[in-house]
Amino acid sequence: MSALHFYAGDDARNRINQYGLQAQHVKAMVGASGGPKWLMLREIDRYLLSQFFPASEQPVQLLGSSIGSWRFACYATQDPLQAFERFEQAYVNQRYETKPTPAEVSQVSYALLEQLLGPGGAGHAVKNPRFLLNIMAVRARGLCASERQGVLTTGVVLAALGNLASRRSLGLSFERALFSTDPGNTPFKQLQDLPHGIHPLTGRNLVQALMATASIPLVMSGVDNIEQAPEGIYRDGGITDYHFDIPFLQEPGIVLYPHFSPRVAPGWFDKALKWRQPSESNYRNVLLITPSPDFIASLPGGKIPDRNDFMKLSNDERIARWNKVLVMTRQLADELHDTLSQNRLSSQLRPLPFTPH
Repeated sequence: MSALHFYAGDDARNRINQYGLQAQHVKAMVGASGGPKWLMLREIDRYLLSQFFPASEQPVQLLGSSIGSWRFACYATQDPLQAFERFEQAYVNQRYETKPTPAEVSQVSYALLEQLLGPGGAGHAVKNPRFLLNIMAVRARGLCASERQGVLTTGVVLAALGNLASRRSLGLSFERALFSTDPGNTPFKQLQDLPHGIHPLTGRNLVQALMATASIPLVMSGVDNIEQAPEGIYRDGGITDYHFDIPFLQEPGIVLYPHFSPRVAPGWFDKALKWRQPSESNYRNVLLITPSPDFIASLPGGKIPDRNDFMKLSNDERIARWNKVLVMTRQLADELHDTLSQNRLSSQLRPLPFTPH
C-alpha cells in the first residue's frame, strides 16, 4: 500500500522531472487550516526539518492560516524540533470535562502557544532569516465583528449564504489580514479577489496574530486590536483561506504543500461545496503531498483526527487515538524519505486533484 500521494502543477512537474525535488528549489511552503488534522503532518514536518531542509540555506517563505500558521511558528523557532515536541504534547493532551465556552478555548489556546514558542520564542521566530513567517487572519466586518453570540451567528450564516453565490461576497463580512515578517516583499500579496491589508509581524504581535488566525467564530473569542494593524476584531484566517486559492509564487521555484488530504477547499465555507475548487493556475508551481485514501482508511476510526473527536470521544479515548495516529504517521515520513532518496518522485507525480483529467 502506498501511504503517500504526490500531486504537482505543471511548473512544479517540469522542474521535478528535470532536477528531482531539491531543497534549494523550495522557495515557499503552505500550511492549511484544519485543527487536529495537523497531526497527520507531524512526522513529515520532523523529516523536512531534520533531513530535507538542512541540505540548503535559501530563505523559505511560510504561508499559513489557523493551525498551519502554528506549525510554521514551530519552524521559525530557535529549536523547531523541540518546539514541535512541546506543541504536540500540549495539543494532544488537552482536556475538557464539559463543552467549553469560546473564552475557555481561547484561554487554553494561549497556553498552547506559550508552550509552542517557549521562553523568548516570539522574538526569534520573527527574525528567523531562513523561515519567514506569513500569517493569514481576517478582520471582521459588520455583524461578524460582534462578540454577541446571536449577532455573530446571524453574521456567519449570512456570510455562508453569500459565499454560495460568490466567494467575493466574503468581502462584505471579512477583510484579509496578512501579517508578514517582510510585509514589503512578501510573495503572497497578490490578493485582488478580496479586500485585504498587509501588516508587519513583530515579536510584540506574533502571539496576537497566531491567536487571531485560529479563532474560529463561535468556538473561540476574536482577537481585539492587533498591534501594527487597524483597529477591529480579528478572526480565523481559514474563513477566507482554509486551504488557499491565491497566487503563491511569481519567481521560479517550488511551493511545497504537505496537506492532510487531496481535498483543497479555498475557504472555510467551501468545505461542503465539492464543486468549489481552487484555480489550477494558482497551483502551477505547487507540489502537494497527501496521505493516500488507503492510509487514511487504516487509521483508528478510518479517518483523520478532527474537532469532532473532542465531542464524540472521552478525553482518554481521544488522547489514546491521537497518539496512535502519531505513531502510524511515521510511515508517511519514511515513505517520503525513500521516495526522495531513491529519486522516484518523478514517476509518482499525479495531476492536481482538482484538475480535469
